Amino acid sequence: MLIPVLRNPAPILVEEVREAIRRLPCGKAAGYDDLPAELIKLDSDVIESVFCKLCNLIVDTGEWPDDWRRSVFVTIPKVKGAVRCEDHHMIALISHASKILTENIIEENEVRCRRADSRRPNGFLTRSGYNRPNFNLQIIMEKARESSVPLYMAFIDYKKAFDLVKHSRLWKILEDMGLCVTTVDTLKQL
Repeated sequence: MLIPVLRNPAPILVEEVREAIRRLPCGKAAGYDDLPAELIKLDSDVIESVFCKLCNLIVDTGEWPDDWRRSVFVTIPKVKGAVRCEDHHMIALISHASKILTENIIEENEVRCRRADSRRPNGFLTRSGYNRPNFNLQIIMEKARESSVPLYMAFIDYKKAFDLVKHSRLWKILEDMGLCVTTVDTLKQL
């Protein structure tokens, strides 16, 4: 059974923006817009209200500000004198302002995933800890061993596999899961 697709997303609330701002990491480099998280976290109702209006405008129109869409990629050597690609870390400096909106979109998506996942008790979700999935894997391995059934497992590094994502299929899946069409359109603009 598919979850009905929403045409108009629920507006992002000031409380949601406040929570996303609170979760911004301090002491991190600013993104392309050169706006540090510490400035956004000044505990101001005005800042929260402005970001709330901005986030809702972006979701309504699907148009991200250019500064919010740009990322600065930096390579950091793992060892002194590194020459090969494998000897470097790659980091992306993303606008902290953009993170506020993406946090809210992620939260909305996770809520919808939990609802959809309630019919499948062995689903894996981020921020839900590793104990439950590890316990589930252990049970599956024991059942396979008891039944003398071969068991094959694949563990995927999604960070490395992300470039292989078929985005058109991802957008369709998000819509099928019930994520608001406007939100999916907003994500497509990134």
